[in-house]
Amino acid sequence: MDIRRILFVVAVVVTVFSVLGGVAVAHHVRAAYSREDVTMEGTVTDFIWRNPRAQVVFEVKDADGEVVEWRGEYSSVTSMMAAGMTRNTFKPGDVIRFEARVATSGAPYAVLGAAWRADGTLIVQGDYTDLTRGN
Repeated sequence: MDIRRILFVVAVVVTVFSVLGGVAVAHHVRAAYSREDVTMEGTVTDFIWRNPRAQVVFEVKDADGEVVEWRGEYSSVTSMMAAGMTRNTFKPGDVIRFEARVATSGAPYAVLGAAWRADGTLIVQGDYTDLTRGN
């Protein structure tokens, strides 16, 4: 193999790993979210049960009484199934209390943790990631 071919192959490999490696790291970063848990209660308007993350869309009244639509994400569908959730866990109209880490930008986005029904029934534990990853 001549040196130009070797250099070409090395350049391609380095480029591919640089591009794909950045995507993989960016996909898992939670830096855009607070490190502090807050509790919020809202009414579910949609539950999106698909990968890469299960999502809950819900409405919350802010301090001024205005309704704000929030979008919260959980882990992958398979991880959430391991935590006991199904595609029918949340339905439009359900009033749910969520433990959440909200976006630091102030946008109505959050990473969701524990969730409870209006009657206090626990839906999913806050440490579901530990439970589903065998830690």
